[in-house]
Amino acid sequence: MKFLDGGRIVSSGGIDPSRALELLYRNILSGIPPDHLPIAIRILQLLNVHHHDLSTADNQAMFLGLDQDTFHKSIQKLHAVVYVPPANECNTTAVRIYHHSFSDFLEDSDRSGKFYLDRGVAEYDFTLQCLHWIENGAGSPSDRSIFRFSVSNGWDACCNLSDDFIPGIISRLERFDFSRLTYARVGQASYHGKPLVYDGFGKFLQWLFSLGSICNKSLISVVQDTSKKQVSASEEIRVQHCTESPRDYISSFIPDAGAPRIPFTLRFRLGNASHVYISLEVDIL
Repeated sequence: MKFLDGGRIVSSGGIDPSRALELLYRNILSGIPPDHLPIAIRILQLLNVHHHDLSTADNQAMFLGLDQDTFHKSIQKLHAVVYVPPANECNTTAVRIYHHSFSDFLEDSDRSGKFYLDRGVAEYDFTLQCLHWIENGAGSPSDRSIFRFSVSNGWDACCNLSDDFIPGIISRLERFDFSRLTYARVGQASYHGKPLVYDGFGKFLQWLFSLGSICNKSLISVVQDTSKKQVSASEEIRVQHCTESPRDYISSFIPDAGAPRIPFTLRFRLGNASHVYISLEVDIL
């Protein structure tokens, strides 16, 4: 059969290799205590879908909202298939899956059974965690890298969810406190001296608007004249979004915009009970 030796697959015997691996992986996963299994699955989901994105075990645990003790206890039975750094390296080295065959096994429901990792569920959980960090910000210096990571990935992650998870994410966005949005939370950078949102936030606005008011629960609307809304400076975030096709981007919000002069400013009301106004200057990349 085949077994793992430090991440290498080693052959032995004459049974079907894929069947041998399946039995091996099932046996390893069956060793996880039942009360640790749900958390272990969440960790494996993160490793399987975003294995390059968080560079240390400490950050991986923090992103998932787990303390280090819970994080490590949940995967301590997986050392044959998952690299877990020693305690003194958790702030410099990430947990990672040794071999792609284990990832393939986890994503095959017929082979993995109750240990199946649904990629859609993994992406949904990842998106929810990003939104949590974006909304709550960085409470301490140790949180800042997770906060920045969530801002740079979370808005884009919303756009990439499959249709099955859109109602769930809209429900979460209905509870999101948009009034707490700041330049940092939308991904402020500098572009010729102006605030520039990460590409993900511009895509997020477009994606949310494209769902239509019924599906998106009127979480976003175009505001043609903010003066009538008596918008104060403290309520409005002024940012810039650069794209290769600015007129196409603008027409996705205002179909009859024609050929607007670039740069062009779009204004949005984002959120329901707790909201913010976004003044988005659209320019060419």
